[in-house]
Amino acid sequence: MTERLTIEEHNRLLADGWQFRFTGEEPRVGELKEFYEDMGLETLVLAGVIDDGSECRQCFDLKDVGHKYKTVYTRVIPGNVNRSDDELF
Repeated sequence: MTERLTIEEHNRLLADGWQFRFTGEEPRVGELKEFYEDMGLETLVLAGVIDDGSECRQCFDLKDVGHKYKTVYTRVIPGNVNRSDDELF
């Protein structure tokens, strides 16, 4: 069965300044984690998917598939200049 992040945990992360990016599998998670970090963002990768109570979870709950999914969040590191802060962008 899929690991699940509660909606309360998700909301706590948002309140702490994290921005939800996506839920996916490797190798994409690792690639985008590196991309976000190269942009100067703090990156958090948690095992599992957000359990928001929706019925659209069948693909995550399939036997031997759901455990592969990870949820990615990012937030700006205070004082760190990233591309979005650069005058060129």
